[in-house]
Amino acid sequence: MTNECIPFFEAAYTQKLTAHFTAAVLGKRFCGPLTTYQGTGPALSADPLPAGDGGNLVTAGPPAAGGQIGGVVGWDVASGGKGPVIRGAGTILPMSSGAGITSGAEVSTDNTGRVVTAATGNRVLGKAHSTVAGADLDVVIELYAIGGTVSP
Repeated sequence: MTNECIPFFEAAYTQKLTAHFTAAVLGKRFCGPLTTYQGTGPALSADPLPAGDGGNLVTAGPPAAGGQIGGVVGWDVASGGKGPVIRGAGTILPMSSGAGITSGAEVSTDNTGRVVTAATGNRVLGKAHSTVAGADLDVVIELYAIGGTVSP
């Protein structure tokens, strides 16, 4: 598994879900919102499963900049593949930065799923607990609730 995201702390609300990705995603980055179910949904299917069937939630891949998310991708996943999505208020984990971030800053997402300092109008998705000087560096993030709040 490349780019594996291993949480430093799992809170009472931490969830690890399996998702079906319709676009390639990278680990340690946010994914877009979880939308529908793949195949027949969260029900038992006939054994063996038909090709492509499954009860996994589906996400299109990276989120819109400053927008909603489904959670943090657990490792690199190819288009059409399945992988974990980690989420939940209070979860603390390493994520890839999209720019320099200062410890204590509230964060949002860029259009590739990397964390960036939240700007006006962005959804605030978490708080940085370490400082990084540039892009594509691991920064420690505490996740907020999935919906986030919109920065004034």
